[in-house]
Amino acid sequence: GFGGGDPAQSWASPVPSGAFEIEINGQLVFSKLENGGFPYEKDLIEAIRRARDGEPLEKITNSRPPCVIL
Repeated sequence: GFGGGDPAQSWASPVPSGAFEIEINGQLVFSKLENGGFPYEKDLIEAIRRARDGEPLEKITNSRPPCVIL
Protein backbone atom coordinates (compact mmCIF):
# COMPACT_ATOMS: atom_id res chain seq x y z
CA GLY A 1 0.00 0.00 0.00
CA PHE A 2 0.88 3.67 0.24
CA GLY A 3 2.46 3.93 3.68
CA GLY A 4 -0.11 1.73 5.43
CA GLY A 5 -3.87 1.71 5.57
CA ASP A 6 -6.11 0.57 2.77
CA PRO A 7 -4.60 1.28 -0.64
CA ALA A 8 -6.83 3.10 -3.10
CA GLN A 9 -8.11 0.87 -5.84
CA SER A 10 -7.30 2.26 -9.26
CA TRP A 11 -8.00 0.93 -12.71
CA ALA A 12 -6.81 1.96 -16.13
CA SER A 13 -9.22 0.44 -18.62
CA PRO A 14 -8.94 0.45 -22.37
CA VAL A 15 -12.47 0.61 -23.75
CA PRO A 16 -13.82 0.43 -27.30
CA SER A 17 -13.36 3.36 -29.71
CA GLY A 18 -9.86 4.28 -28.52
CA ALA A 19 -11.05 5.58 -25.18
CA PHE A 20 -8.85 5.35 -22.09
CA GLU A 21 -10.41 5.86 -18.69
CA ILE A 22 -9.08 5.78 -15.14
CA GLU A 23 -11.28 5.07 -12.14
CA ILE A 24 -10.23 5.30 -8.51
CA ASN A 25 -12.49 3.58 -5.99
CA GLY A 26 -15.20 3.39 -8.66
CA GLN A 27 -15.08 7.12 -9.51
CA LEU A 28 -14.07 8.21 -13.01
CA VAL A 29 -11.12 10.58 -12.62
CA PHE A 30 -9.85 10.70 -16.21
CA SER A 31 -11.30 10.12 -19.67
CA LYS A 32 -9.24 10.36 -22.84
CA LEU A 33 -12.44 11.00 -24.82
CA GLU A 34 -13.15 14.07 -22.68
CA ASN A 35 -9.57 15.38 -22.60
CA GLY A 36 -8.13 14.29 -25.95
CA GLY A 37 -4.92 12.81 -24.58
CA PHE A 38 -3.37 11.00 -21.65
CA PRO A 39 -3.02 12.22 -18.06
CA TYR A 40 0.25 13.58 -16.73
CA GLU A 41 1.85 11.18 -14.26
CA LYS A 42 2.05 13.84 -11.52
CA ASP A 43 -1.72 14.48 -11.74
CA LEU A 44 -2.48 10.76 -11.53
CA ILE A 45 -0.18 10.30 -8.53
CA GLU A 46 -1.87 13.26 -6.81
CA ALA A 47 -5.33 11.74 -7.41
CA ILE A 48 -4.19 8.42 -5.92
CA ARG A 49 -2.69 10.24 -2.92
CA ARG A 50 -5.97 12.11 -2.34
CA ALA A 51 -7.93 8.83 -2.45
CA ARG A 52 -5.49 7.21 -0.04
CA ASP A 53 -5.83 10.12 2.38
CA GLY A 54 -9.65 10.06 2.19
CA GLU A 55 -9.83 13.43 0.42
CA PRO A 56 -12.45 14.16 -2.26
CA LEU A 57 -11.41 13.17 -5.76
CA GLU A 58 -11.45 15.65 -8.62
CA LYS A 59 -11.43 14.87 -12.32
CA ILE A 60 -8.05 15.25 -13.99
CA THR A 61 -8.45 17.82 -16.76
CA ASN A 62 -4.83 18.31 -17.85
CA SER A 63 -3.64 15.98 -20.58
CA ARG A 64 -0.79 15.53 -22.98
CA PRO A 65 -1.44 14.73 -26.63
CA PRO A 66 -1.57 11.07 -27.60
CA CYS A 67 1.58 9.67 -29.19
CA VAL A 68 1.47 9.68 -32.98
CA ILE A 69 3.94 7.65 -35.04
CA LEU A 70 4.26 8.70 -38.67
